[in-house]
Amino acid sequence: MLEAMKDSYVGLFKINNIDFDNGYLEIEDVFNKRKFKIIDIALSSSTESNVYLYNRIITYNGLSFSSGINLFFQKDNKFIKDYIKSYNNYNINYIAETLKLLKIYKSSSLSHNINYL
Repeated sequence: MLEAMKDSYVGLFKINNIDFDNGYLEIEDVFNKRKFKIIDIALSSSTESNVYLYNRIITYNGLSFSSGINLFFQKDNKFIKDYIKSYNNYNINYIAETLKLLKIYKSSSLSHNINYL
């Protein structure tokens, strides 16, 4: 499990599909198009598809799941749109990127409208 955590993947994802009945989300990295099918019963039942999700994905024994960061952004949020437009992947520092997105998240009205577990 520690190896899986070390090899985890951090990204800003769009939600392509939600399988409410089976607790899955199909997500895709906004920047490099990498796709995941994650199992998360709570997230799949409380998420709308018109949002971006910033999270860390851990894959263990062929099953992918979110790590629980769960920062949500409405797709029409001006700040997240500007972030996506100005994003560059050179020498990425995930801690700095997480802090940038956390600042956007805290200023977003969406963060007050979704019930997080």
